[in-house]
Amino acid sequence: MRNILFASVAAAALLGLTSAGMATPFTMGNNSIGSIGDEIGSGLDIFAVNGTSGDASGLQSVAGLSFDVGGNCIACTLTPSGSLMVGLTIGLVTQQVNLPWGWSSTGPLDTLTLGPIAPLTYDLGSGEIISVNFATPAPMQSGGGQITEQLTAEFDVPEPASLTLLGGGLVALGLLRPRRDTR
Repeated sequence: MRNILFASVAAAALLGLTSAGMATPFTMGNNSIGSIGDEIGSGLDIFAVNGTSGDASGLQSVAGLSFDVGGNCIACTLTPSGSLMVGLTIGLVTQQVNLPWGWSSTGPLDTLTLGPIAPLTYDLGSGEIISVNFATPAPMQSGGGQITEQLTAEFDVPEPASLTLLGGGLVALGLLRPRRDTR
């Protein structure tokens, strides 16, 4: 009986060691919106998100942002704003990232400014929870043509449940060792 218990605890500790090193993948989607600063509709003034993928841990670039501006607007009066939704999948869970934007023109320069992006929390099951905090990119300014910026996010991955399992297995191994008679 003691050998079966020892083998079970050792297997649990080994499982904790092997699964602790596995990273959870992420994939950010793509989306775009056009004519955001045009007083007349056109295929210009496009804000686009081109997502990337990687491991959901630490600081990562999750998307390339681009702002493609038409000809200079000398007397523009519109200052539109809105939001662009893009899916972010971590493991098998997808949530929408809301990218709030505002456009303005000061004559020779058009500016696209992103507002703060709300953090997200992913519950992947089995006690694995990942928090995602996005950095607000610098305003993108262009007098015509395309400008790009990176969208970065900090993935906060708390100590996984597998490390708790490993710790429990090691404690159990310590309890199973033979006791000395202290009489």
